[in-house]
Amino acid sequence: MALFKPDSYVGVDIGTASVKVVELAAAKNGPRLLTYGLIELEKQVEKNGNGNDMKVSDAIKKILADAKVHGKTSVSSLPGFSVFTSLVELPKMTDKEVSEAIKYEAKRYVPISLDNMVLDWKVVKEEEVTTKEGLGTAKMQVLLTAAPKSLVNRYVKIFKQSGLKLAGLETEAFALARSLIGNDKSPTLILDIGGSATDIFVVVGGFPILTRTIETGGRAITNAISQRLRVSLDRAEQFKRDFGMKTEQQQIPEVIRDTMSDIVAELQNVLKLYYGKNKAKIEKVILSGGDAQVKWLAKFIEDEIDIRTFIGNPWARISYPQALAPTLEAIGPHFAVAVGLAMRELVK
Repeated sequence: MALFKPDSYVGVDIGTASVKVVELAAAKNGPRLLTYGLIELEKQVEKNGNGNDMKVSDAIKKILADAKVHGKTSVSSLPGFSVFTSLVELPKMTDKEVSEAIKYEAKRYVPISLDNMVLDWKVVKEEEVTTKEGLGTAKMQVLLTAAPKSLVNRYVKIFKQSGLKLAGLETEAFALARSLIGNDKSPTLILDIGGSATDIFVVVGGFPILTRTIETGGRAITNAISQRLRVSLDRAEQFKRDFGMKTEQQQIPEVIRDTMSDIVAELQNVLKLYYGKNKAKIEKVILSGGDAQVKWLAKFIEDEIDIRTFIGNPWARISYPQALAPTLEAIGPHFAVAVGLAMRELVK
């Protein structure tokens, strides 16, 4: 345990096309925004380790300077598609016993040699269960996370080159749950639509218990519109963002509906998997990512799966100058992961 806590924490979200940073400090009423920034990467990088590490670290150094970030302690996220997570049920035991048991359990859930993985775990639920014979027994649910050592080592190297101290790594699912859900314990589905992929998380009690990733994102919709209407990608992107449902009778254009069918199908699959093991109703869907604010998306998703759908606001639990409110509202979905990362050591 550190003797002195840093004055601030820097959340660093390394995407395939950009790097987002948010610096937060502790305040009486919760985390306080110090600064934020975004920088586009000249060429898309692979989050699985095949990208140019020096280019990423240079981008981080530049955005830290441009945004006037003063803190040196950072938290970053590991991409969901590179990390294995699973909810494991165990008899109630001590932390030392869990550490040993989780190594055995990991062999059942991780399809890669554990010699090449970094394991982590967290107890998410403890409960007393009564057997058919009327006997009481204590059980616990443990969230197992396994990440490739090569990926973890890559991030450590990037941050060292960037001049930041890497205080922690976690999955994007935890960061999003922290920034978009907070202390709300009700079952919630987060739909994070990025440029090239879409992540779906079911969060219960603040913990992601079910995650899925599909290789369909906002760019797929833009490309489909461009091809169908024979217009440039810039015009197709503008059409996607400007199109709105002014009346309930107005239909989403066929090209958009066709492209969204993969996302809708995966949402329905996730709901089926969730309700196969859980009775508690999913109360709402929260949208995040670069395409979260397209005018028709929230209503489209709500109509397709019949669950209330909202655009996420990662600044809801952050204090900031009110003059920034319009700007922060506009960019919120882009910064949800970075905000959640910076919050990690500031909220409990």
